[in-house]
Amino acid sequence: SGEAYLAASAGLDASCREALAAIAEEFHLGTVSKSGDLMLSQTGSLTLKRCQSFFLPISFAPLLANFGKLLDEDAGWGFADAGRDDGESGECVCAALNAVGSGLHQTAYSKDFLNHIHGFFDNDDFEKQPSFVVDTGCGDGSFLLQIYHHIRDGTVRGKYLDQFPLTMVGVDCNEQARVMAALNLTAKNVPHKLLSGDVSKPAALVAALKRKKVDAKKCLHVRSFIDYQRRFLLPAKPLEPGSAVEKYAQSQLVDILHLDKSGRLIPPADIFASLAEHFARWSDAMEGSFGLCVLEEMALSVPTTVRALEEDAALHVDPLRSLARQYPVAPHAFAMGAAMAGLLPKNVKEVRVYPEQGDYCRAMSQNLQRRPYRIRLAETSDLDELVRLEALAWSEQLRAPREVLARRLQASPTTVFVCEMGDKLVAVLYTQKVSSEDDVDNESFMDVSAAHDPAGRIVQLIAIGSDPQVAHLGIGSELRCFALHHARLDPEIDAVIAVTRCQNFSGGADDLEAYVQGHIAGEVTDQTLNFHTSFGAEIVRLVPDYRPEDVANHATGVLIRYRPKEWVCESSIAGKPKLRSGVRPLTTAKKR
Repeated sequence: SGEAYLAASAGLDASCREALAAIAEEFHLGTVSKSGDLMLSQTGSLTLKRCQSFFLPISFAPLLANFGKLLDEDAGWGFADAGRDDGESGECVCAALNAVGSGLHQTAYSKDFLNHIHGFFDNDDFEKQPSFVVDTGCGDGSFLLQIYHHIRDGTVRGKYLDQFPLTMVGVDCNEQARVMAALNLTAKNVPHKLLSGDVSKPAALVAALKRKKVDAKKCLHVRSFIDYQRRFLLPAKPLEPGSAVEKYAQSQLVDILHLDKSGRLIPPADIFASLAEHFARWSDAMEGSFGLCVLEEMALSVPTTVRALEEDAALHVDPLRSLARQYPVAPHAFAMGAAMAGLLPKNVKEVRVYPEQGDYCRAMSQNLQRRPYRIRLAETSDLDELVRLEALAWSEQLRAPREVLARRLQASPTTVFVCEMGDKLVAVLYTQKVSSEDDVDNESFMDVSAAHDPAGRIVQLIAIGSDPQVAHLGIGSELRCFALHHARLDPEIDAVIAVTRCQNFSGGADDLEAYVQGHIAGEVTDQTLNFHTSFGAEIVRLVPDYRPEDVANHATGVLIRYRPKEWVCESSIAGKPKLRSGVRPLTTAKKR
């Protein structure tokens, strides 16, 4: 029947039993006998089994108890004079319950997270492996324990820890947490170091690691559910009003509300600029290291929250996080902020999103690596450099003139990505949004921007160009990967398409379809088509008269489609990750 019996404490008096009975009845948990025994209903039994999940929401009890005061009397209660300046939690959240709840919440994602760590240690090149695993926001050390046990018991390195020792480094601003971590790690004989540190101050953390004789270049950084709890710092360089990045921040974070410690609303532009600077500080701190494996919770936009109302608690949780001065952002904004600091996924197809294969991302687990370049949005001030790149990347017959590039920037300023090394642009990827794949039938390449639809749910890759001097770095591929990653995380995007061209084709107009079919069948390999299909793109059909300037292809383009939201990454612990993707047969070209 699903019922169970729970004996109440022997010391309960009549009034307590009466109160317990009222609670059980109100929440449909069961019934209480006169002797104080609680007979659980099916709902009550299920609730008891899930009681550990209550730690996190209950940690907000002080805030909820003072909800009226926050709204009507003192918007800065709990933070105006304490908490965010010295690394403490403030009065509005019970730190102990929050730490326990976060640890339990983390457990649900731990297996996938270990996939990111596994590859660093599951080989015999021990000299090129991390010597330290540094967990910022380590809490009671349980995550470090889990990571150490996995490395010890499940990787090649684990068999040689005597010769190549591994030290777990716990970092937390809370002294009680560090004491608990020390006790837990010591009890399990795990080599460790503990130090005080704040995720908002990575430079100070690196200095503290140095004092502890921890080689920063031998560190693998890990952390979970901590970046959104960073202190909000006003950006040193606010976003320029009207710039592409300011428009991006406004459009992506407009309905995700954040408060400063006094209860004032923080503009989206300041939140995004602060996030980008946070990542920039971490990028500097991670130079030469093994990178960062990070698990983070994301905020949902209002439309996404409405769509996910039956399966996600965003409607309840996100406002609480805002009131508690926590700063989660949309997942694609999180990715953009990291990319602007040169922190990019080691492999975008190994980024884990939750719910898996959903149309939105509530949490994300990934391995970020520091690149020698950064990805940002193109600005109108970049136009001269974009013209220079166009001349380097395309033959004179195929390159777009200055006015065409300017129209692309004007039509869709928040979807043109550039790659920057130092102060020099080395690559660009032009994209836009369209409402239907069939829009390409009415497009002409040099006037493609006319088809841009800000509300479109399909991203169209228009053109990519890179400086030949950096071709060995694979930056063009990295830009394409990032655009797909960004689209995967954006709940308002369903698919990614492009109208590409055949690079190695030579023949008559009637031969092109057979050539493309040959590529699909594996009989020939076209370099440009392979750039897309080798990464999972489907070849859909030919698009006649798309690019009149392309004489070699008789003005015909090839429509391809990516489905990044369908990426499925299998466990690398049992072997190399396998991604499911397919190439479909070429369909008949549509006539204009």
